Amino acid sequence: MKKRSKSALPLAETVLRRHFGKRRLENLATASRTFPVTARVDLQFALEKLFEDHRDVKLLGIHRHFGHETLTIAHLLASPHDPAIVGPLQHEEVEIGETMPALCLRRIRR
Repeated sequence: MKKRSKSALPLAETVLRRHFGKRRLENLATASRTFPVTARVDLQFALEKLFEDHRDVKLLGIHRHFGHETLTIAHLLASPHDPAIVGPLQHEEVEIGETMPALCLRRIRR
C-alpha cells in the first residue's frame, strides 16, 4: 500500500485560497459568537434549513494534529509545522427526548 506524503494532504489554506480567489486572506475580518449548549440542536436545525436550497455548498471538516485551542482563520494560514487539513465532518448524537437523537456537528473547545 502506498503511503501518503505530507504534501498530498488537502490543506485548509489551499481550499480557502481557491474559494476566495484573488482576495487576500490576511485581510479577512472574522467574528465569533457563543451560544448556550442548550441551543445546540436548534442551531443545527437552523443551519440545515439555511443551506437546504444550496445543494452546491460543500461542508468540510478542518483538523489539526496538535491543535489545543479554538481553531481560527489565523491558525489555518500560519501553521507550516502543524497545518490544518481537510477531513471528514465530525458529528455527535445529542439526546433530545425522542426515539432518535439529533445529529449535530461537533466542535471541540479545549
